[in-house]
Amino acid sequence: MATGVRFTDERIIEAILAQPTDVQAAEVLGCSPKTIRVRRKKPEFQAKLAEARARRNQRVIDETAQMMPAALVRAGLILASDEGSIPGVTPFQLRTLWLKAAAFMAETHFRGWAMARDDQLRALEAEVLALREDLAIVQELLGGGAGERRHATA
Repeated sequence: MATGVRFTDERIIEAILAQPTDVQAAEVLGCSPKTIRVRRKKPEFQAKLAEARARRNQRVIDETAQMMPAALVRAGLILASDEGSIPGVTPFQLRTLWLKAAAFMAETHFRGWAMARDDQLRALEAEVLALREDLAIVQELLGGGAGERRHATA
């Protein structure tokens, strides 16, 4: 693996935001997941990551706000029309368009919620990985002695 010099905070943050897990972000960067876990523990990095997430979330909200009027107009046309009342549109096309509009509305509505859940899952994943790392260190420090004591009392 390469040294930490190659992996700036900005590159790591970009990978974290682009990938569903820290492990996948590490793979994209070409580093170990430990590199990301270590960096996540630093308050300065945490602040940068929070700021980057806030900018990304705001960008999605802004884009959704720009698309919403067109989606509402499209949905209104579909919902207000009787079959075939839109010139040149067959009943099948109308139903297909209605489903696409409904899917679009659902996607734009839940995108912000999903990103918040994604952020929560990433934070939990980082905590679990850190706890596993800490547990490995404790087990290493205890060596075989702890296991032997358990067997002796059984």
